[in-house]
Parts: sequence; C-alpha cells; structure tokens
Amino acid sequence: MSALFGLSLIGIFCVIGMALRRWIPALRTNMVPAFVIAGFLGAIAMNVGLSGVLEGVDHELFTMLTAQLFTLSFISIGLTPPPTSTKGDGGKTQKVLLRGAWAMGLTWTLVFSIQALIGVGVVAATGRFGGMDPIYGFMVPFAFAQGPGQAVTFAGIFEQQGWDDAVNVGLAFASAGFAAAFLVGVPLAKWGMSKGLATHSMGISDSVGKGYFRKEEETESMGTETTFSGNIDTLTFHFAMMGLAYLLAHGLAWIFGHLPGFVGDTISGMMFMNGLLAAYFLRWVLRKIRVEHLLDRQMQAKLTGFTTDYVVVASFLAVQAAVVAAWLVPILVTVVLVTAVTVALCFLIGQRYGSDHDFERTMGMFGTLTGTTPTGLALVRILDPRMRTTTMAEMGLMNLPEMLYIPAMLTISAAFAGELGLGAAVGVMAALTVAYFVIMLVTRSFSTRTWTRRGMSIKRPHGIPSRPSPLTRPPLSSPPSTPRPPRTKDLIVETLYHSGRILTMVDQDDAPEAVLVRNGRIAAIGPLVEVRARASAGAGAVDLAGRTLMPSFIDSHGHLLQHGMLASLVDLENASSIEEIVTAFRDRLAQREAGDHTPLVGAKYDTQLLAEGRHPTRADLDAVTTALPVFALHRSMHVAVGNSFLVDGAGLTRRDARPRGRALRPLCRWHAGRVRRGASGDVGLRRAPLPGGGGGLLPAGIADPLRAAELAVADYLRHGITTAQEGAADPATIGGLVAAARAEALGLDVVVYPVVQLGTTAFDEHAEFAGDYVGRLRLGGYKMILDGSPQARSAWMSEPYQPIEGDEEPGCAYPIHNPEEVEAFTRAVAEQGRQLIVHCNGDAAAQLWVETAERIGAEHPALLEARPVMIHAQTVRDDQLERMAPLGMIASIFSCHTWFWGDVHLRNFGPERGRRVSPARSALDRGVRVTLHQDTPVTPRT
Repeated sequence: MSALFGLSLIGIFCVIGMALRRWIPALRTNMVPAFVIAGFLGAIAMNVGLSGVLEGVDHELFTMLTAQLFTLSFISIGLTPPPTSTKGDGGKTQKVLLRGAWAMGLTWTLVFSIQALIGVGVVAATGRFGGMDPIYGFMVPFAFAQGPGQAVTFAGIFEQQGWDDAVNVGLAFASAGFAAAFLVGVPLAKWGMSKGLATHSMGISDSVGKGYFRKEEETESMGTETTFSGNIDTLTFHFAMMGLAYLLAHGLAWIFGHLPGFVGDTISGMMFMNGLLAAYFLRWVLRKIRVEHLLDRQMQAKLTGFTTDYVVVASFLAVQAAVVAAWLVPILVTVVLVTAVTVALCFLIGQRYGSDHDFERTMGMFGTLTGTTPTGLALVRILDPRMRTTTMAEMGLMNLPEMLYIPAMLTISAAFAGELGLGAAVGVMAALTVAYFVIMLVTRSFSTRTWTRRGMSIKRPHGIPSRPSPLTRPPLSSPPSTPRPPRTKDLIVETLYHSGRILTMVDQDDAPEAVLVRNGRIAAIGPLVEVRARASAGAGAVDLAGRTLMPSFIDSHGHLLQHGMLASLVDLENASSIEEIVTAFRDRLAQREAGDHTPLVGAKYDTQLLAEGRHPTRADLDAVTTALPVFALHRSMHVAVGNSFLVDGAGLTRRDARPRGRALRPLCRWHAGRVRRGASGDVGLRRAPLPGGGGGLLPAGIADPLRAAELAVADYLRHGITTAQEGAADPATIGGLVAAARAEALGLDVVVYPVVQLGTTAFDEHAEFAGDYVGRLRLGGYKMILDGSPQARSAWMSEPYQPIEGDEEPGCAYPIHNPEEVEAFTRAVAEQGRQLIVHCNGDAAAQLWVETAERIGAEHPALLEARPVMIHAQTVRDDQLERMAPLGMIASIFSCHTWFWGDVHLRNFGPERGRRVSPARSALDRGVRVTLHQDTPVTPRT
C-alpha cells in the first residue's frame, strides 16, 4: 500500500510541476522539466512535514522506489528493439556515428574520474565543517555522471559496508546535478544557438516552452498494438516481460553474489546492470522463438521514459535535509566546483571532436555528466529537434566505450569496502585519469577545433563543412587602413513587433503574437503579454497593423554589382524575337548624343523565348550599326554575340574559342573543344575580353558603380534579401564596391569573391575588408570559373549534349582552363588560407574541381578548412557527391534553374540526365551540405 501511496505522490507532484512550468516564465524559458520541478517540490514537502503523514511514506520508501524504478528503466532499455536498419550512404554516416560515440564515451569516462578526484579533494579541504569524511567525495561521479538511480544503487552498497548516510549524500549530489543540467545547460544551449553553433536548431516554440501540445499538435505515439486486447493488452504484455526480466535479474544477482570479496558485493548490488543483462537475454529468447515482434519499440521507449521521470522525482523525495544540512558547506562547494569544471571540460573537449555538430555533442555530454543520458538528450533536442545530426544515436552507442570506467568504479568500491586506503585509491584514480587521457590522444579522439566562444571556427578539420555564424568573421590579415565603425557592445537597442502575421519559418502552425529584437537578434517570441514583459522600459514598438513579418533572406551566390550595372544596359529580357532585340538596340542608339562611340551593350536575351529559337547572329547585330561595337549578352552571362565591328576589331576567330593545348584530353573523343556556332558560321564569344575591358564581360566604364550599387541594393531589399554576394568580381567591380562601401551606399551586407584567374592580390590591396565587414563589405575568398552554362550548351560535360536540328554535331563543350592552370590557381588560394568557390555547371568540370581539391587539400589543409564550394553543381554525379562529402565541399545549387530552363535541360541532355539537374536531395543523402542560390542577374526577377 505504501508503495502505491508513494507512486501517487510522485504523480501529484508531476502534475503540479507541469502547471508551474506553464505559468512561470523563468521555468518555461529555461525549459526546466516538470519532473525536476516536481522533485524539488517533493523534497521540500517531505522535509517540512509530509514524511510519515501517510503510513509507510517516508524517505526510505522513496529510496527503495528510486532503486527499483531505476532497475526497471534499464530493463526497459534492454527490451527495446533496435531501429529498423536502412540502406546507408556507403558507410559514411556509420563512421561518423561510431567515431562520435567513441570520443564521447571516452570523454564521459575521463570526466567521471576527474569528478571523483575533485569530490575527494574538496571534501578533504572543507569536510571539517560538519565532520564529513573525504571518502564521501567519491560519491560525486555516481551522482553527477550517472544520475540518481546509480547514486542510490552504489550508495546502498556502501551503506551496507558501514558508510552511513551515503544514500543521502549521493542523492544530494544527484539533485544538484540535475539543477545544474537545466539551469546551466539550457542557457548555454540558447547561447550556442545565438552564436550559430547549432546548425540545425529551430528555436523553441511556444508549445515546447510550455511543455505540452495544443490539441491540433497532438500525435499518436504510444506504439503499435502487437497483441489482441481481448486476449491480453499490448501494454500488459510489455509489463509482463519487464517483470520476468526483473526476476531473472535477481537470479543473476544471487549468482554474482558468490564472487569473493567486495567484487561480489558490488556486482551483485548493481541491479540496473543485472536487469539490463536479463533483458538482453530475454529478448534473445523471444527472437529465437520468433516472437520478438511482440515487443514494440515505441511502447517500450515510452515505458523507459515513464520510469526515468519517476526515478528522478523519487530520488529528490528521498533526500533527508537534516543530513545534507549538517554537511552543507562541503556539499555546496563540491557541487559548484564540479559543475564549473564539468562545463570547462565539456567545452574544451567538445570543441575538438571534429564534426559539424560538435556543439550538439558538447551539450549532450554536459547534460549526461550532470544528470543522466535522458537529460543530455533533452539538451540536444533543443539544438537538434528534428534529429538531423547523429548526436542522439551517438549518445546511445557511447555506453560501450563508457565501460572503460569499470576500473575506476572498482577502485572507488574498494576504497569504500576498506580493501584500499583513501590515499592509494586517489593515486589509482589519478593514474586512471592519465590513462583515459592518453587513450583519447592515441585514438585521435581530439581533432581541429570546430567552434569557439565567438562562433563556428574558421579552421575546420578535414572533410567537415560548417556554416559561419553571423558573429564570426575571419581575422584581419593586416591592420585596417581606415577606422572601423564604433562598436556598440554596451548599447542595448530593443524593438517589439506586434499585431501582425509573424512567420517563424519553423512550423506552419506557429502563430506568435509578438517578437522582441535586441541588438539585431531575436530575444523573445510568443504571446504579446509575455514578450512585452521581457522588454526593457525603453524598448521601441512597431505596430505591424496586420502586415506580415518574416526572416530576411541570404543569397548564397549572386552578382550584386553586376545586377545593378545591367540595369543601365539595353534590356533584352522580354524580347520575344530577334527583331525585337534589334529594335531595342536601335531605340537606345537613337537616344545617344552625337559623338558617343562607347560600346552598345544589351543583356538578358533568352533563346527559348525568341521565336527563332536561336542566338542572334553577327549579321543580325550588324543591322543595328557597324560603326561601333554592339554586344548582346545571353541570359546565362556565359555566351555573347558581337557585331562585325567588335568581332573583327578584336581579331576573334573560331581558333580563339578552342581550349589551349592538348593536355586536356576531354572525355568526349570527338568534337571536343570545338566552339558551337550558329547556322551562319558566326563566332559566339564565351568569356572573351572586350576591347578596353577590365577582363570581364562588360567594357570598362560602361556603368557608374555607385549608381549600380544603389539600384541593386534597392532591388535586393525589395525582395527581402539582406546579405548578398558579388560572386565573380574583377578589379573594376571590386573598386566600385569599395567606393560604395566607403560612401556608405551599401544598405545590406555584401561578400565579395574576386576572380582568381585575374590575380590573387585582392586581399593585399584591400586588406581593410579582409576580416569583418567594413561599410557592410568584406572579402570572402576567391572565385574560379571552370566552364559555361547548361542552357547555353557551354557547360563542360563528360557525355555529349543531345543533337539539335540545324546545329553541328553535338559535343561536350570545354573547360576554360586546363588542369595545370586549375591546380596553380587552387594552390595559390590554399597557400593564402582563403576560401575558394568554383563555378562548375558540367559534370566534367565538377570532376576536375573535386580531383584538384582532393590533391591540393592533402598538401594544404587550409583549402578544406576554409569550406570549399562547388557553385551551381547542376549536373554533378552521385559518385562525385560521395567524394565531396569527406572534403567538406559545399554544393551551392542553382535550384530555380529548373523552373526557368527545365525544358531546355531535357532538350540538351535527354530525359535521364535532364531530370536530375540540381540534385539537392542526392547531395543531402550523401552528407554534402547544400545551399541554394538564384545567381542574380541570371534568373529573371519575380
């Protein structure tokens, strides 16, 4: 009867805990679980008069319940079937998972031993306040690193060996550990989210904060019915299996009890481990008789959750305040110091696990080393709610390397049993600590630092991509030559947005009433009353008046200044025939002043929109004029047509369009490297320099850069883009952007990538922009262009394009540079330690870039640490994606290309290749990080 009373009290306190979390903002903000709130309330109640009110309901009852429920939780874990295996990605995910589990397990073992040494040291130094024996300090890791269940289990063994009050000391440490896990862990997790360290975080929804779901959010998750309820209920069957395993566990304990000395006492008393072994054996028997399917994974997981929640609450209710109060000083000092050291060790080691989800691992370790594995998982769920990383799976597997702690556990047990003196035990623990650290070094569980307190680290380990935090920028290569804008570190600027439709981009059902922005970052979101309470007295307010508020966009690849410059050219975007192109040029020519002989340049014609279905010819443009250069840029920006004045004046022939030398050895055996020409035999200019030009497609002086920046910025902001890129800048373009930055004409952040083919001195010439943003401008790295575009049939392919009526025999197109040149460019960038983004539309170009990155990255790790990028990646193959993943190479995919030119791709490549253009899903499945871009001004503005 008393046990049922005890379980009922635990349930009552859990319900009260749920209500308090719902109504107290501090509990909701820190995501303190209802079972922890229930535990603290229950501990207070039991120590101020509730103990003994009901018959048999006292601290000893809850000590017993903690131990028994803990054993049942391990039995439930052992009975839980493994997840259904699925076809992997060539073993890459499994390798990441196993490596992470090994490193995290070793971390746990190392910190376990360090916590024990700190506990003994602190209690030895402070134990005179109350007469606490230093040996009680050895209880810390059982409570912090293993949780209340194991604290009670081992403390019970130690009490049988004559150490009174070991249970209360262990439970006091365990309770403090749980408080640290959430009161310290949740703010740390949120800090990491604000720094961009959690790559898959989604923010904390209102329902998650409150701790329960609205009716429309509820899901059926109790599991599958595996038995007919008219015969035996499925839940009854699962309880029956747990009961059977419990009996088997006691049988194992009886057998282990016959081992000699303290070893037998210790192992036989470890009922949680006996229960786990018994459950494994029982599941093996069920599998042998072919009825293991009756165990439902989801239902068994719910039973594990139930027992874990109740274990935590029962452990709090078992604490006797009188015992803890007598030794309050050593216990408090120990708790504070152990928490601080655990945070420091988790952060120090967690920065070097060598993965793009190291922060998730770090917080998982902290939660586990202060509470239990479910506590660590709770912190990970804040950072990775959709389980996009392998962290949660790694935390399950890390139990295997954690078994290395057994020598440390037996050493502590020997000390409590009197088989080993305290000094000798401390010496052995110190030696084991060194041994665990050496094992971590030998097995290379440490790697290059992947994150810092400022955000994601610039120096990534091999094969690990990352996304930069908004607060993290590369360090300056030299002191800035112009003063930086003043920092406003101590200035707090807050704005409250309300009374409109607020889109969080987390869940389509989210409907928060208000958002508080503090110094440019979201500080709170939710009901207006609660958010307003979080705002300072001087916060501003914006009444949205029914309008929609949503996050702005980052254009991961585009050409901002080029977009603005094209606005001043002849607009050919809407031309539906070659005649309209000619007319547009003639109209602009008629508007010119006499004596103006600058090139007449038009842009954005699209052959698929032209009635003729072909490019204009030299003869077509000669109809405009032959007295000055006339130049028409294709929509792709990789093909242009010139009139006779331009072509003849530049001395261009078909030979100029061919790749230089025979070293290329194209994969197409025939027609390789021959420029495609129209039916009239015209030469199409492909990235050919213009007379008087600066090395790019546009002639020098064709547009005012300040005016171009103004036009482009206005258009970007109008479309909700607040971070843009100039993804292929020649010296003139860089100069224009620098002038705009110094004139404070950039109303958004712009990242510039100079074209590496034009030199690698940009970071020296503009050193002030080599680090953080100056005037909202910074240099991001270098850009290399390897081929053309697929819709213009100039993307370098490994297999020929499909034939088109009236055209020459199809070829594969060709690269802009041979492999030796590409290697030289790549090496130059790697030696500077800069990021290199490479234009690859064709799969042959992709092959050249991947092979070059592998080769140069092995010699110069800085190339991979700087996160190399394959721009466009439109026809990249699966085998190439598998090679990109270990390099950490990002696939920046031109996803909207299929919307504008999907029919063209099918016509150029045929159905099989055409249907897999922009293979984002294939990239993600193979562990390649993907970004999406629109390559402005290539795509039409919508």
